[in-house]
Amino acid sequence: MTKIDRRLKKIQRKMLDYIVKATVKELRELKAELQEFIHEKSSEPVKNYFNEIVKIIDLQIAKKEVQA
Repeated sequence: MTKIDRRLKKIQRKMLDYIVKATVKELRELKAELQEFIHEKSSEPVKNYFNEIVKIIDLQIAKKEVQA
């Protein structure tokens, strides 16, 4: 595993931790920012990666709304 791979894994863990702990409002704001970023990027792998994160955020929002 390269140094970049290790850094990416560390960042992914932090993102997932944040997504689990964030409020619905924070998640919606993050989702909007990510979608804006996705539109600006033309690279397909980058779009796919961040679209997966948006899906995770959607699932977490739904879960928190059901719990409320």
